Order: sequence, then C-alpha cells, then structure tokens
Amino acid sequence: MLPDLLIPSNYVTWEAQIYIRNDIPERLFAKMKAGGCVNLFIGLESGSDVVLQAMGKGFTAGEAAGFLHKLDKAGLQSEIALITISRRRRGGISTNNRLYSL
Repeated sequence: MLPDLLIPSNYVTWEAQIYIRNDIPERLFAKMKAGGCVNLFIGLESGSDVVLQAMGKGFTAGEAAGFLHKLDKAGLQSEIALITISRRRRGGISTNNRLYSL
C-alpha cells in the first residue's frame, strides 16, 4: 500500500482529494498522516441530507461529520467544498445563506 512505502516520510509531503466513505479503516488515515499527507480535500457540497440525496452523493450529513471526525482524530488537515445557491427574485437577488452545522 502506498502509505506504507512512504513511512517514515522525512522528505515527501503530499495532498489528495478523498471521497467520504464509511468503509475506509481508521488505521489507513493514521498511515496517510505518517506517510506525509498534509491535507485532504473533500467535495462535501452540502450539509443538507435532502440536497446530498438529490445530488446522489451516497452519504448523509451525519456520515460526513463522522468521516471528518476520523480525519481529525488521525491528525489530518482537511478542506471541504460547499455549493451555495443564489436565486433571482423580484427586487434583487436573494442568497441562500443558511449554513448547516456538522
């Protein structure tokens, strides 16, 4: 497995994109950290289960929160991408600015 090849990693640091999945063992996150991973980018897109289901993301907001907790527990830094929606209405633009807490 690649992280095993990088341990100990005194010379290589790396970043990656990762998909939220519940079947990734926590020990892999620890190996990624030990192998030089400095950041993981995640396309969360929304904190709304309704929106996540409509987008076909394959996970719930609660599962995403658990996944992010596992990354944090392993000491991995992560970034998430969220999609916001603006709608035109009479008299101007109304922005959907409701934030969902994970």
